[in-house]
Amino acid sequence: MTMIYLFPLALLLSLTVHGVLLPRFAQWGLGDKPHLYPHEGDRAPLPYPGGVIIAVLSLGLGFLSPVYWPVVPLVLALGALSFLDDRARLPAWLRLLVQLLLAMAVVHLGVEIHTIGHPFAATNIDLSVVPWLPGVITVGWIVLITNAMNFIDGSHGLSVPLSGVGFLTMGVLGLTRPELVLDPANAPVTQGALYMAGLCAGGVYFFATRRAVLGDTGSQVLGFLLAVLSILSGAKIATTLIVLSLPIIDALIVPLRRMVILHQSPFQGDLTHMHHTLERRLSPQQVIALLTGVSLLLGTIAVTVTHSLWQLLALLLVLGGSTVAILASYRSLR
Repeated sequence: MTMIYLFPLALLLSLTVHGVLLPRFAQWGLGDKPHLYPHEGDRAPLPYPGGVIIAVLSLGLGFLSPVYWPVVPLVLALGALSFLDDRARLPAWLRLLVQLLLAMAVVHLGVEIHTIGHPFAATNIDLSVVPWLPGVITVGWIVLITNAMNFIDGSHGLSVPLSGVGFLTMGVLGLTRPELVLDPANAPVTQGALYMAGLCAGGVYFFATRRAVLGDTGSQVLGFLLAVLSILSGAKIATTLIVLSLPIIDALIVPLRRMVILHQSPFQGDLTHMHHTLERRLSPQQVIALLTGVSLLLGTIAVTVTHSLWQLLALLLVLGGSTVAILASYRSLR
């Protein structure tokens, strides 16, 4: 149980490093462009991309277990590309291509989704009956979660607390579920999840209070690691779906709306994401508190409810409510 201390230690590490380095970003020429945020008034540039700190600290996973050694270079590559994108906008197709290549590299490492829990029986659905299906689903899963956390980050580093809830849920499950506690292969996943949850918890203060801008460097790395850790655990795909259902449904609906309704490129940015519509009535901090609270509730359900059917019903309830809310907000914009 000593691994439980990874959370507070990582939290302290994150608080310290963010507190020491973020004030130095201005000296290094790492700041955002205030003129892009006219609604925030006249202000000095904020540290950007502040997510480079979380991205670099996440490389510490390699010190926890050899399991993460093949993953660290992939995180480094994604973080480097995202940093370049934050500094000089790269084409959307290039970012997607790199995401696909990195996801395929994960599959090449043998990390695949081979089973999915059956919601109506105490068994798993075996995807391996179709040889190519696990690889395709794995690539799609990684790209989806990576972009979901990137899309949801438009509100004061929202992806940091949401990712933290996702990692923390994985860690708590690894510490409490007997089948996971007794499985030595799951220990590195629990350690990694608690470590990443601590890093996110330490970063929330700086990003939620707008002391720094996270950028793609942080949000994409967090999404990528959430996806990979959920696969490595072999038991957290459904859990991640439940906890991150809000950003996932947002990531699916918004591009479809752009293509089907607006006849635009799915990569065309706009202000119709879930957090954008909520900010028309709430402050950014209230939006962060609301969506993080919902994710915490879903995480609690994932930890305490063991029957897959009830988990599925909870997921469908959230997805249905989110879909109705998003579509209603779109109608109000027309």
